[in-house]
Amino acid sequence: ALTRIVLNDRYGVVFESCAHPPDMDAMLGRADAALVIGDPALENADRTTPHLDLGAEWTALTGLPFVYAFWAGRPDAVAPADVAALRRSAEAGIPRIPEIAAEYARTRNHPTAFYTAYLSDHLSYALGPEEQAGLMEFYRRALRLGLIDHIPTISNFEE
Repeated sequence: ALTRIVLNDRYGVVFESCAHPPDMDAMLGRADAALVIGDPALENADRTTPHLDLGAEWTALTGLPFVYAFWAGRPDAVAPADVAALRRSAEAGIPRIPEIAAEYARTRNHPTAFYTAYLSDHLSYALGPEEQAGLMEFYRRALRLGLIDHIPTISNFEE
C-alpha cells in the first residue's frame, strides 16, 4: 500500500504488481521494478541500482514519519500484564542494540555498525503523537485509493 500511495500521490504513477520471492535480480528480470522490504532490503542497501526509499519518500510527501510496524491486539484479548511484558521487553532490548546488532551481523553482509545505526537511528520504539498522525494520514490516503475499506481507530492499551 505504501508503494501505491507514494508512487500515485508523489509521482502520479499507477502500476500493476505481482508477488515474487524477495530476490531482487529475479524480480527485475520479470518486472520493471521491485519492492524489497525487511532483511532483504537491508542486505541490498549498498546496490547501485536506482531506488526509492519509501519511508523517505513518505516523509517528503507528508512531512510525517511512516509507521512500518506496531503491536496490536483486540481489547478483549490483551491483558494489562501483556502490555507490561512488552514494555519490559523493549526496556531490556533497546539498551542492548549494539549487542543485538553484533550478533545479527555475524551472519549478514554488513558490519555491526551498519545494523547498530539502523536499529538506533532509523527506528522508533514508541507510537507517539507524530507517529500516530503519520499512521492516520496513511489510512486516509489508503482509503482514498481504495486500498482499505475504513479507517481504523487507534487506541493505546493501559497496563
